[in-house]
Amino acid sequence: MFWEVVVETSWRGQLVERRIQTHLTQLEGWLTAWRTSINVEKSTVVLFTRKIKFYRPAPLRLFGEQIRWVDSVKYLRLTRNTKLTWRRHCNVRLNKARQRLGVLGSLLNWHSALSTRNGLTLYKQLLRPIIDYACPTWRHLTDTYMRRMQAFQSDHFRGLAQSFYARLPDAINTLIQGLGNYVIDPGSLRTCHSTVTVTTPAGSVPHRESADVCTCAVRNGTDRRSMLLASLVLVLLPLSLNGIDIQCVNFPEEECPPQDGCIILSYIKHNDSLLCCHFETTFLLQEALGEKIKEINEIKPGVNITALHIRNVSFYSLDVSALNNFPLQFVSITDNSVLRNLSGQFNQFQSGPGCLNFSTNNLDILDVNMLKNIDKLQFLDLSQNNLTSLPHLPDTNDTLHLDISGNKNVLCNEVKAIMMAENKPHFERQDNTYCSSSQTFHWFNSTERIPLLEKVCPQGHDYKCKCETVRLYIVPGRPPAYSVQVDCSGQRLTALPELLPNNTVHLNISNNNVSSLTPLVSNLAYKEIRVFIADNNYISSILNLEGSDFIKTFNVLSLRKNNLKTLPTYILSNTFDRNVNSKMYLGLNKLHCDCNTAQIIKMWLFTNKKYVLDVEDVLCDNFKERVIDLDKNLVCMTQRVWTDYIYYIIAGQVALLLLLVSKVSYDYWVFKTTGYLPWPASKMPKMPCDWLFES
Repeated sequence: MFWEVVVETSWRGQLVERRIQTHLTQLEGWLTAWRTSINVEKSTVVLFTRKIKFYRPAPLRLFGEQIRWVDSVKYLRLTRNTKLTWRRHCNVRLNKARQRLGVLGSLLNWHSALSTRNGLTLYKQLLRPIIDYACPTWRHLTDTYMRRMQAFQSDHFRGLAQSFYARLPDAINTLIQGLGNYVIDPGSLRTCHSTVTVTTPAGSVPHRESADVCTCAVRNGTDRRSMLLASLVLVLLPLSLNGIDIQCVNFPEEECPPQDGCIILSYIKHNDSLLCCHFETTFLLQEALGEKIKEINEIKPGVNITALHIRNVSFYSLDVSALNNFPLQFVSITDNSVLRNLSGQFNQFQSGPGCLNFSTNNLDILDVNMLKNIDKLQFLDLSQNNLTSLPHLPDTNDTLHLDISGNKNVLCNEVKAIMMAENKPHFERQDNTYCSSSQTFHWFNSTERIPLLEKVCPQGHDYKCKCETVRLYIVPGRPPAYSVQVDCSGQRLTALPELLPNNTVHLNISNNNVSSLTPLVSNLAYKEIRVFIADNNYISSILNLEGSDFIKTFNVLSLRKNNLKTLPTYILSNTFDRNVNSKMYLGLNKLHCDCNTAQIIKMWLFTNKKYVLDVEDVLCDNFKERVIDLDKNLVCMTQRVWTDYIYYIIAGQVALLLLLVSKVSYDYWVFKTTGYLPWPASKMPKMPCDWLFES
């Protein structure tokens, strides 16, 4: 491959054009002499200047073919734009790094068993060279795009450190190897560096009016940013059961039969219990239970089996509705390392208190409606599993004792919803109960943010929006701040809310009666909006967004199923050049289709198809077809001008001339043969020049 680079410099753009054209003309002779071929179609010319271009660059030609002017050029894997801001180069390198990260996703995701050291080595060898390629040339990159580079690296590091405390002993940084010693002990809460007391509703923590929530910083003056890699840990104080007498059946492994089967063991007074072990399929388990219950009824008619313990099974999923055929009051499914999914629903237990023990398994999925029909359940043990969400608890039960200890991945939103419910359960073993927020990595307590958001969340007499935190933003020189997501969908709003929480980046006002986007431009509360969803409203125009900061910085703009009649493309002409990650949704809007729509809007939709993701759903109001299928000949009807009739006039003149020549020729022939002129030539007066023809 042959590259020829022509460089000319001057303070006048026209002078640069003439010099380059002169060089190209001279280059043609050299290329011809050395029989070298140049692909002119792939050749480009770019003008690097910080000035505003007030003139249209003249086309340059090589071998008679025009060389196109471009705004950016890629040379030696460096993407340069006209102002040398390196913005496009930054986006290109980040996109390539994300593609490489997608290939390595199985090794570098949050659940990978790869050690932190090996993950860091992979990053340095395979990802970092892509990002910092030729970094000395773009060292003056703006802070905005430099933060994008840093954000990619930070996201990757957070993924590597998901199992932070488990990998601390093998950490590279010796300053944080002992951080695991700071896991909070309820008996020594005073050892924490910072403690915040958060008042909770009465009854959520028995015998206490407040719960202490504490997170520790690194000892001996270590940089507190290291704690960004640690998940938020919520520690609940110990809870006394006040002598509750509920005993879930739990037999040791030594009591199991040598092969798969069920045996009867005495566990509760006046009742017998079943212990089932070593089953490979759920079908074999159900069959063995049915046979054992039938055998007991035949041999011991008075024996009442009310307790069941299933352990050491080797199947992946179990449908608990299969146990509804037996009159069980106590069910334990424990010590099953393969079992991951419990589906189905329990029927209401027949009598007395109920107990469910699903501890010490590998459960990560539970049917959310599993406990819907159990009104008399008193004890639920879900400890020592891998749950991230909790099932819905019975609404009519206010005496339930719940144990979720040992589930380190349970989201704090799930725990908070249970604690704020009307019938709150009593938590067991709170000293070993944790919850984590997958979107929170910080070194300070932040449990006060949810009540604060509820105070400023938009609400009125007949509507109330929902506010949630999205992620934590950390910018050098500024205090950490949470971004907020506001959901006001389906609230029958007629206008955008006037008040939003600080740092609101996501707003959803779908399924309302909003007709204007003016607050999105004029209201300072909307200055941080990056995702705006306004589907199924009455918005008729986006002219208010012209020149606004939102139209330059948005990530998602969704205006599906509104009353848009036209699409001013000049407002959005440079949007996707500034932000290549922007996405728009305009489907189900019925535009007024005319010649402008067919010539401009249709081509704009085709050009930006990768940014406007539903171009095939943009419809015409006055035609029953899509805009992208609109025929220009159907809508572009122009008035005929007088020049269209010139051909008919010329044809008429030629016909008259031929008729005149024919008449004169006929009269001449008659006069020569008969000696007189035919009518009407004989009736015409003689002209002064007729004597020339009389002889």
